[in-house]
Amino acid sequence: MSLSSRRSLLWGAGGALVLATGGCGLWTSPNALARGVAWLVDQQSPQGHFPSQTYGFFAEGASLTPLVTLALVESGQASAAVGRARRWMAQRAGLGQGSVDYPTYAAALMGRAMADHPWDPEPLVAFLRAQQVRPDAGWSVDHPAVGGFGFGNAPPRPPNVGHVDLSMTRRAIEALVALGVAAPDPTLQWARTFVERCRAEGGGMVYTPVSPDLNKGRNGAGYGSATCDGVLALAALGVEPAEFESDLTWLRRHHTPDRNPGVAEDREPFARAMRGYYQCAASQVFARFGGPKGWSAALAHDLRRRQRDDGSWQNELPHQKEDDPLVATAFAVRTLVRCSNRHDPIQSSP
Repeated sequence: MSLSSRRSLLWGAGGALVLATGGCGLWTSPNALARGVAWLVDQQSPQGHFPSQTYGFFAEGASLTPLVTLALVESGQASAAVGRARRWMAQRAGLGQGSVDYPTYAAALMGRAMADHPWDPEPLVAFLRAQQVRPDAGWSVDHPAVGGFGFGNAPPRPPNVGHVDLSMTRRAIEALVALGVAAPDPTLQWARTFVERCRAEGGGMVYTPVSPDLNKGRNGAGYGSATCDGVLALAALGVEPAEFESDLTWLRRHHTPDRNPGVAEDREPFARAMRGYYQCAASQVFARFGGPKGWSAALAHDLRRRQRDDGSWQNELPHQKEDDPLVATAFAVRTLVRCSNRHDPIQSSP
């Protein structure tokens, strides 16, 4: 199919989405969504993966293909591209282990993006389990990293815990649950311990209790992206919303549609550099549990005004790799899906 044909088809799907949702959300957001999906589809290789043109360590596609595929799955507008990407990933059962960077992220996102595609998820489940800091691997139960997940470059073994944070832990939890690991499983029980250890004094959550200098809030306070990750992790674990209502209240009170809220003044670039990450996570939280008045229209407006002529997005700052249009556009597409529909497609997709 030609580029123009693909774009016409996707724009048509965007128009259908307006009718199907009765105009929910900002009425122009489906067009922005369809243009973003079309741009992502255009970046797919003939083999089915999504190689970065921005970062060499993303060029082999292992890290970004699961992220982009999940965005396309949730859009519901690119089944052929999704099929090609899933076939490419299915040939790489140990995808996370093969990625140059972010192997835990890659494996976890792959686990959710594959859905019912025929493949054997057990190697991936085993890989994710091995990345957790656990007492049965020699760690003290009181160690602040216990229950958390590392980058995935090597299983964490005492005394070197490496990098353990809430963002990776949330992704591992969501993937394990999606792949059938049940709540009583010790892996998930220890993961909940870590998530709850990320709560900050004064409300909200922090990125990690292990290395405080990595947190971006003011004097150890909670901030937006970390709080979203904590809420979504607890929700995936089956925790009742009443148990994280204080975190939801913090998010609703501090939410800003165009930046990561709560970031300290001396770390201000991260408020903008994590814009797409925060918007994507916040839209998931608000679509499931309710957000401040007008949240969906405000997010869609910000994304629409920043969309580039070719349909993609790109962050002006490189701190969180959102200057790679594949990363920024995948986040934007996932956000717009929720802004347009005002529901969370994750409940009916991987």
